[in-house]
This record gives sequence, C-alpha cells and structure tokens, in this order.
Amino acid sequence: MLISFEFDGVIVRDDTRAFDDLETPLELVPGASLTLRSLRRAGHILLLCSDRANRALRVDPRLDPLVTAGVVKVDPVLWKEQQGFFENRYQEMLAFVLAYLPGVFHAIDDGLQGKPVVDLHIDAKARAFNQGGWPAIMQCFGYRTRRAR
Repeated sequence: MLISFEFDGVIVRDDTRAFDDLETPLELVPGASLTLRSLRRAGHILLLCSDRANRALRVDPRLDPLVTAGVVKVDPVLWKEQQGFFENRYQEMLAFVLAYLPGVFHAIDDGLQGKPVVDLHIDAKARAFNQGGWPAIMQCFGYRTRRAR
C-alpha cells in the first residue's frame, strides 16, 4: 500500500510552537518512529508530504487554486519577502527527517507536482487520526510477527 504522511501534526508536534518560529526545536510525535518503521517492515511504501512543500508557497502564489479563483488575495511583494521563510521551513523538515527518521521514507515529496495519488493519506486534521493516533495506524497496517503456538 502506498501511504503518505503529513509532516506537521503527524510526524512532529505542531502545537508546541508558532508557525513562523524556526528557532524552537521540532518534537517527534510519540509513537511515530516505531509505527513508521513497522509500516515499512510490513512492506508499505511510505511517502512524506507536507504543506511545507506547497508549491504555491515555495514557487508562485498563483499556483494556489484559491488565489487563482480570487478567494484569497496575495500581495506579490510580501510573498517574495516570505519566500525564503517557506523554503527554510521545507529545509527544516528535510533536516529533521534525515536526523530522526533516516531510511524510513521511500520518498519525500517536494510539492512541485501537486498532490500525489496514494492509497492512504494520514493527516493530523483528519478525524480518524485524531481519534486513534499512531496506535490505531499500527494496529491497522503495522508489521505483525508470527506468534508461537
């Protein structure tokens, strides 16, 4: 099964610091590492996706469908000033994964192609994740060892 994971709120806690805070260290969500490694051992393909890699934030705000539709207004000068910040958030994610979860993900999406097609996407804003968290994911999809009889 191809499973994608949102970074903020699923891999790292997103309630411990402000969105624009790049100084406070990121914290791994309890159970994330064990479950991700279990899913990989079970043969699943793991993809890290993140709004940090949103191509509208990193490349051009006109790539955001809400901007194109006129629902959200973007100041091009302000966006240009903030572009480096968004790239830094993306690089922070890559560095965190390299340091704390090396070899866990088969790929890390850079967001430039839009949303990938996957069998299952785990997002902290999804109701099912909020109700069961990592233990529920482990129980449903994790590696199962054979028990001696």
